[in-house]
Amino acid sequence: MRRTAITGIVLILGGASALGIRDEVPRWRTGGADAIRHTPLSAIGAFPVELAAGRPIIFIGDSNTAGTRIGGQARAYPALLQAPVRVGAPIHNQAIGGAIAPLAGQEHKVAAHAQLSVIMLGTNDAAPRRYLGRRDPVALNDFRFRLAAVVRSAMRPNASVLILAAPPVGSIAMNRRIAPYRLAAREVAVETGAHFLDPAAALDSDEPESAPFLLYDGLHVSADGQARLAKWLDQKFRLPQVVLTNAIHNRPEF
Repeated sequence: MRRTAITGIVLILGGASALGIRDEVPRWRTGGADAIRHTPLSAIGAFPVELAAGRPIIFIGDSNTAGTRIGGQARAYPALLQAPVRVGAPIHNQAIGGAIAPLAGQEHKVAAHAQLSVIMLGTNDAAPRRYLGRRDPVALNDFRFRLAAVVRSAMRPNASVLILAAPPVGSIAMNRRIAPYRLAAREVAVETGAHFLDPAAALDSDEPESAPFLLYDGLHVSADGQARLAKWLDQKFRLPQVVLTNAIHNRPEF
């Protein structure tokens, strides 16, 4: 009887361990990994955001904005946006691989005449790999406080801030660990008056997925995923009427 009970306990523990390991494994397929889908957090702010001609757009984030693992900034979503190009708004990508929300009071290089700062942080703060990685998670309240400081440092008269939640990742366990940081990012938007969007919405499309959204590590957005992010974010911008009018008048006739 005792031996049977011990055997049962071992089987239960083994099964739980196997389930835990399964949750850690990214959803691999040829070329990378698919993202875990979740219902996007609701947006905050008025969209689409009208872009002003000639005024810069600042991007602050980690490797998923810097394009660290896919060849650099030229392949990351800020460089792939079309709306800023059409309006002549320079892109200043200040993202750094491995970045977390900085300490409160830390200065950021936000141009005085920037019209918009886009901030996407939280993945590294959550340390989603846990014992498979080298990071410890930033306490959630600290992340919230630090992100609010980043947002306030980017706010200027006649300028706005758009907070993006951390993008989807490739395993159930990592997604579960990042989820509270996504929610905290939205709470910061409410607190500071910033705009907010959840990039998980970029996966809600009728278009077939031709390539994985993530690299094999299940954390870094692939080149194809970056293109999807750019296409989705482009839809959140509106060109000023003067640009649209000029585009119509200058359209070639056939």
